[in-house]
Amino acid sequence: MSPPRDLALGDAASPPPGEVQVWRGADRHWRYRYVHAPAAAVITSNRSHLTRDQAVESARMAYPGVPVVELGAPPEGERRRRSGWRGAAIKLSGVALFALVVRMIFRLVRGIRRSARRARTIAGWAGFAASLARKDPSSPDHSSR
Repeated sequence: MSPPRDLALGDAASPPPGEVQVWRGADRHWRYRYVHAPAAAVITSNRSHLTRDQAVESARMAYPGVPVVELGAPPEGERRRRSGWRGAAIKLSGVALFALVVRMIFRLVRGIRRSARRARTIAGWAGFAASLARKDPSSPDHSSR
C-alpha cells in the first residue's frame, strides 16, 4: 500500500493533467488555450498576442508547469477571420450599396417634388383659363343668354 500524497505540495513525478496549445490564428495573431484531458475542459485565453514568444510566455505564466504545444493550424471551432483585402472589399461594397440607395431615394424625392410643382403650375393655368372662360362675354355659353 502506498503512503497518501499531500495534494497541496503536488507530486513532481506525476505529469500535469493537460496541455497548453498555442497557434497562429487566421488574423495572424497568436493565441493559446488550456486543454484539460480527463475533464475535456477547454479554457481559451482572453487576448491575442503579436508574436509566438509573447503567447508562450503568457501561457507559461498562466499555467506554470503545464507543457506548451504549438499547433500547426488553428483548432476546430475557431472563428474564421477574413483577410484584410477581403474585409475591405466587403466594407467598400457595403458603402457603395448604401450610396446607391441614398442616391435613388434622393432622385425619387426630387422627382416627386418636381411632379408636384408641375401639377401646381398646370392647376394654376387651368384655374386661370377657367376664370377667363367665366369672364369672356363672347363665349358661346354667355351669348345665348
